[in-house]
Amino acid sequence: MKKTMMLMLALLCGAVAPSVFGAVRGESTPVAINTIQDPVATMIIWNAAWVGGNANATVVIKDNGTEVKRATGTGQFTWTPSTVGPHTLTYTTYINGTAQSEVYSVTVYSEWKYTVASGKATITATTHMTGNVTIPGTLNGYTVTGIGDNAFRDCHDLERVTIPSTVTRIGNGAFRSCDYLDNVVIPDSVTEIGDSAFYECSYIQNLLIGTGVKTVGNYAFYGCSSLQRVSFPGNALTSIGYGAFSGNWRMVSVNLPGSVTSIGSYAFSGCSGLTEVGVPSRWTMQYLFPAAYAKLESVAVPAGPTAVVDNMFSGCTALETVTLPSGITAIGANAFKNCTSLATLGVPASVTSIGSAAFSGSSVSAVYYLCQQAPSCASDAFTSSPADLTHFVLEGSKGWDGVATSRVLPQKWQGRAIEHFKQSDCAYNITIRFYAGGGSGSMANVNVNADLCANSTRYTLPACRFTRSGFAFAG
Repeated sequence: MKKTMMLMLALLCGAVAPSVFGAVRGESTPVAINTIQDPVATMIIWNAAWVGGNANATVVIKDNGTEVKRATGTGQFTWTPSTVGPHTLTYTTYINGTAQSEVYSVTVYSEWKYTVASGKATITATTHMTGNVTIPGTLNGYTVTGIGDNAFRDCHDLERVTIPSTVTRIGNGAFRSCDYLDNVVIPDSVTEIGDSAFYECSYIQNLLIGTGVKTVGNYAFYGCSSLQRVSFPGNALTSIGYGAFSGNWRMVSVNLPGSVTSIGSYAFSGCSGLTEVGVPSRWTMQYLFPAAYAKLESVAVPAGPTAVVDNMFSGCTALETVTLPSGITAIGANAFKNCTSLATLGVPASVTSIGSAAFSGSSVSAVYYLCQQAPSCASDAFTSSPADLTHFVLEGSKGWDGVATSRVLPQKWQGRAIEHFKQSDCAYNITIRFYAGGGSGSMANVNVNADLCANSTRYTLPACRFTRSGFAFAG
């Protein structure tokens, strides 16, 4: 056990005849302890046979007046106090019916200092923690619902922590500067992560955030430079504070639910490694990710938002695929401006307007519109976009500069060619034949249904389960 001693001893009654008790005292004093338990335990060693040379001498040990041990001869006893707080240990030796006693005052300190309000406990401080630590769900009968401000701050040797499902709040600076903390599981019960809660926990690689988290405070995960991926499952998160994840340059992926209504400035500043982001479309990439937006390759906008706001993907020069959900009604000004790697985009049927310079300077060469009515469109929406850009519009839809809805070509809209397609043209059914190449396998042919108009052109195939490498599939 690598813990600081939790026991404080004070000898109150030392005026005992040396000829009788002197020898015993040297062998019976409670020894120093190391512990990670609450309540703590200590060992008491005795050698009653030394007393007056009488092997039949009896030793009785009492804790606050209650007998906890009676023995004869040589031995040792591990005392486990039932509660934290003051204890009076009485050590009595009986020799031929005559009793001699020593009394010790023992104060047992829990590893956990805490306050109690409305019958609930909040941990306010701890001893110096090392290694793997499991926070208790109860302390002296009180349910632990909070990890208080700075409770674990500067526990530099803390490596892993398990938070009980009773905790609802992680306080400001709770784990700040826990340099070697590398694994954290935040249970579903937690609703609030305070300011600087994990500030500069530079070893954290794995961060599992429960479904109940609603708010992430300012600088909550600032400087967690080993953190690579962050995901918020569920749909509870509403607020991310100022600089919450800033400075995490190794982070490559973040997924934010559509429930988010507030994101502080520089929330992801300095996250220069980000390549994959799931984010509500009310937020612009450049605003959220000033050091990383140019490296984003793939973005899936979750259901819920109604607009791709102004400048949202502007300057995302590495962006190749974007999936927009049904329900989006507007594509804002400069939304995809200078997206020089984006080749195709599906526009949902719900879109009714496209803003100024929305695709200006982009490399988009094909836009698929699922609208029954052409959206209103700024005259410069496609300025400096490729000359061969083609608008693919649903056959039977209306409003494309008054042109007919037949397949007669050429026709133009916004200065670019139009082609008509049927909804059925979007559906592709691809059969992939798996081949074991002489090995054994457990997967038959797989059909992949793809909507090439509404979704991105990337698809995830089922994993191959063949024993021979190099022969995954053919055909």
